[in-house]
Amino acid sequence: MGVFMYKKVLIFIFFTILIVNITGVVYGGEIQENPIYYKKMSIHESNTSNNGTINKIQKITKSKSVFKTGTKITLRVYTDNSIKSVSGYISRKNSYKFIKSKSGYWYYNLNTEKFITGDYEVDIIAIDKKNKIYESSTYLTVDNVAPMIYSVSTNVKIINAGDSFTVYTSADNSTKKVVASVRGKNYSLKYSNDTWYLNTKLSYKEINTIIIWIYAYDSVGNLAKKATYIESKPITVNWQGNLLTNNKYGVYYPNPTNAYERSVKLLSKYATVYEGYAGSKKILGVTYRNSYGKKVRYSVTIAYKDPFVVYHELAHVLHWSWSEYNCDWYAYNKTAYWIK
Repeated sequence: MGVFMYKKVLIFIFFTILIVNITGVVYGGEIQENPIYYKKMSIHESNTSNNGTINKIQKITKSKSVFKTGTKITLRVYTDNSIKSVSGYISRKNSYKFIKSKSGYWYYNLNTEKFITGDYEVDIIAIDKKNKIYESSTYLTVDNVAPMIYSVSTNVKIINAGDSFTVYTSADNSTKKVVASVRGKNYSLKYSNDTWYLNTKLSYKEINTIIIWIYAYDSVGNLAKKATYIESKPITVNWQGNLLTNNKYGVYYPNPTNAYERSVKLLSKYATVYEGYAGSKKILGVTYRNSYGKKVRYSVTIAYKDPFVVYHELAHVLHWSWSEYNCDWYAYNKTAYWIK
């Protein structure tokens, strides 16, 4: 019995040691294999396409990501050399076949003329020489919403021609540029303290009620416009430079350099021009009309050395029947100011 019991004990010890050794090997194997398994999964997820192979679409670029309708956008797809064709799908509706450039990338010039405001998914599909398919995607945003102009104003509504004035514009935060258009000339407004403003002045010849158009642009070129106005009145001057002499003398300016001389040169085409005293201080000049048969000759005496006077008398020469007021108006349109 002693020998039999001894054998049973030895058998029990043997199987116990065997079981412990086998368990230790399996457990140790799990501890070492798990990190390698997860590392391989990470590599697999970031470098493979949907079909389980490495994605041959390397990069997608576009000339603009956000734009307004009508903007032509260039899409470029970079692939490896084994790709034989590339197509694009906008929101899974329109299909576009890309062209391969000499530099090796694929491109398509997308016309967005009918695109409405919103986000568009661009799905790219590339096929290699073994007819394997690779996919990737990017997004485009169409923004057709114009900025909002809250108000447009000027610091004054009436100015003397040639005086400076300020235009103020309030617009929303999408506004990136504001331009004022006056009689076809554009002026850029500056931005400060939540307000767009312009300090400017017009030519003294800009007379009448002048419309000022304000154009506000956002970053993609959407436009909003609003108008205001300013009234430019002619300058009134009191001329002191009369010639106190009763002796008239002829006026000749072979090389005119200033406005007065240029106006005299023009009048001299139609009349003999003199400078001299013309009577009372209320008289700007005197124009004589002499007829010799069918020919008419004029002589003009200028009482004040001022272009307004010259043009006033020129109006008499060109339109003999005009009133003094009509001649003043003609001179005003030539000089943009009144003289009295």
